[in-house]
Amino acid sequence: MRRIILSIILGIVFPVVCMMAIGAMSDYLPKPLTELNFSGKSLPGILYVPFTIPLFCVAILRAYEILPPYSETIWHFLALFILFDWILYGTLSYLVLGRLKRFKKRIVSASENPPPPPAF
Repeated sequence: MRRIILSIILGIVFPVVCMMAIGAMSDYLPKPLTELNFSGKSLPGILYVPFTIPLFCVAILRAYEILPPYSETIWHFLALFILFDWILYGTLSYLVLGRLKRFKKRIVSASENPPPPPAF
């Protein structure tokens, strides 16, 4: 239960902290890392890809005219970003916490234990 709650919190906190750090450094980074042109539209660059995958998906779907134009509002994009990033990073942190739990519980076999100290 603690792992689920911690993964939900990390799913929200991790993207926010990373975007704040990237936003603070974006003035000092080269332009190809922070800006990308796709079919005549300016999109966030390679540095922002892990946090803006929904924006790339929407741009690709619009370029091929698969997505209808009803998703033009900022609220739709905001909900898409929040849900996708929360699910993605919540799942990743849940898996990492599960791996750490397994690593901590690994039992050392008797042959790897040191011999007992001598008795006085």
